[in-house]
Amino acid sequence: MEEMSALGKPAVLLITWKRPECVKEMLKVLRIAKPERLYVFSDGARESSEKVELVRSTIHNNINWECKLTTKYEDINHGCSAGPILAVNWFFEFEEEGIILEEDCIPSEGFFVFCAQLLERYRNDTRIWSICGSNPHGPILSSKADYYFSRFPRVWGWATWKGRWDRYDRKISLWPTLKEEANQLGVFRTSLERRYWSYYWDKTSNMAEHNLTWWDYQWSFCSIVNGGLSIISSYNLVSNIGCGDEATHTKTLRPVPLSNAMVKELKHPDHIIPSAKGDLMHIRNAISGSTTNVILFYLKFFLWSLRYLGNKYFVAIPEEKTTPPADLLSDTND
Repeated sequence: MEEMSALGKPAVLLITWKRPECVKEMLKVLRIAKPERLYVFSDGARESSEKVELVRSTIHNNINWECKLTTKYEDINHGCSAGPILAVNWFFEFEEEGIILEEDCIPSEGFFVFCAQLLERYRNDTRIWSICGSNPHGPILSSKADYYFSRFPRVWGWATWKGRWDRYDRKISLWPTLKEEANQLGVFRTSLERRYWSYYWDKTSNMAEHNLTWWDYQWSFCSIVNGGLSIISSYNLVSNIGCGDEATHTKTLRPVPLSNAMVKELKHPDHIIPSAKGDLMHIRNAISGSTTNVILFYLKFFLWSLRYLGNKYFVAIPEEKTTPPADLLSDTND
């Protein structure tokens, strides 16, 4: 990690819950990266605290490099939505920028160098809202650049700055008034984008906060409506190993292998323009995985549209509880 030492190592926030095996894999990588400031947020148990306590002891017993460790261990369980938000808010009480990892999102060694270089390069460029290591598609641009720009953040291993995060709004309070003018204002570039984001932003806006099980659709909203761009690595630098039957949002997904690419001196794109191809692939991937997933998404969108029209013009229709298709959602609290 000599390349990163020259720049200074960004602080790292690790968000954990009850996956000791994932945490062991994470610590293997952190021992190599050797962050000088490590923040650990541990959400409380729902019932038995055995696995939560095992995660906490595993962390304390395996940090064998020189590191300032700061912890926030919760006695209550905040859940998949409030927990990560609380963690990131806490992190930025101490830091101006940094890397954010959840316990099941295992980065490559090159991920830390990638984030360090780009946090420095775009620190004062407020067009850039996040730096993302997850990329299941591979290189998008023909220029062989090491990253491209997207209108859509990814949160399986990412980095950002306090100033950008300060504009986060869990209830996306602008959406109800913005929705009617979204097409005219250019919020959506395609009808698929409109259907996808409207579905989740409607649900977020209309759902009671204690029922929310996601936080990243709101992050995407805040970035998009503020004209923010995200940097996406041309190679997959983070693998979510928490997919499967025990997961909340990623039951049907399987981990994407890590790239062996080692970042030294990044090749930067020639222009700061979001990739239309990359964004389209991202949205398609968000509702794909199987033909069944695509059909289910459009069925849920149709039912949600009927419910929205019914609430607006007739009487309130009780809300159906649905599980969102997996894509950007993280899995700290499964």
